[in-house]
Amino acid sequence: MINTVLGQIEPGDLGNTSVHEHLVGALRVTPPECIREESDFAAAELKKAKAAGLDTIIEVSPRADKDQLIYIAEHSPVNIVACTGFYCFWTDEEKEYSIEKFLEHMLYEAEYGIGGSGILPGVIKIASYRPNLLPCEVRALTAAGIAQKKTGLPMCVHSATGTRYQQYLIEAAGADMERVYFSHLESPTDREGRTLQIQIDYIIETMRRGSYVSFNGFLCPSYLNPDEIAEMVKQIVAAGLTNKFLISLDTYWTYTDGRMRFNNDESDPSVRERTYPFLMTRVLPWLKEIGIMETDIEKMIRGNVYELFGGK
Repeated sequence: MINTVLGQIEPGDLGNTSVHEHLVGALRVTPPECIREESDFAAAELKKAKAAGLDTIIEVSPRADKDQLIYIAEHSPVNIVACTGFYCFWTDEEKEYSIEKFLEHMLYEAEYGIGGSGILPGVIKIASYRPNLLPCEVRALTAAGIAQKKTGLPMCVHSATGTRYQQYLIEAAGADMERVYFSHLESPTDREGRTLQIQIDYIIETMRRGSYVSFNGFLCPSYLNPDEIAEMVKQIVAAGLTNKFLISLDTYWTYTDGRMRFNNDESDPSVRERTYPFLMTRVLPWLKEIGIMETDIEKMIRGNVYELFGGK
């Protein structure tokens, strides 16, 4: 069974799933008087996404506000899977955490809910921010690998840089790499100076080591040239690795100056369109346009998620 904000579902109930999203982002600083407006906005966009064919989102904001998660889940028809774990902006206290302390936090939430709320996480989220990992990031990734082994929960790894070392640490800790997915490998920052082709080879090797890879930068020119991401997708499919490929949008915004502001929306207003329905209404048709077969697209958004969460 899979934990959602409102209870448990079976893997077959996941349906079409966006595996890396944010509803109540860990980095968001929303004025208290605006939280309801923000929540209603998220719920309304999820209703549109459901009408377009999206069934589930994986909310990967550690320490998300529990009340806000519940409100959004109760006011939208989409399954919301929440997470435990840590993001890459560390508090001074977290920088001193031992492996055992990181592990204790994740195991506690896996048993008693996020912040002890009873909302059980359906995934573990872990992250590092730079190629040369901080000592606390090494300990956090190691703890996450142990937590994955102990709980069986899938793991989402923020991996804009340093993917191979992250993968090594998690695997060395005993994690089942068939239950781990690395996000953002299409990001220009992940290349660390590598050419496009070398980065594609790097991504393919990550997949061949057993892990899933999730892309989110579709049709977002301010993030990545669409021709480059198209080439990445085509080569992954041609390599026979569609069964290790997941897709999402990584939608997030900040509520500032009285309105929702999306990342880079001042320089690229088109990103304001990239809310939850966009995956179904724009990305899937685009994948067909670049020559990806419907059977492969179905794996990316549905079949692979089913297997990631233990479906047989």
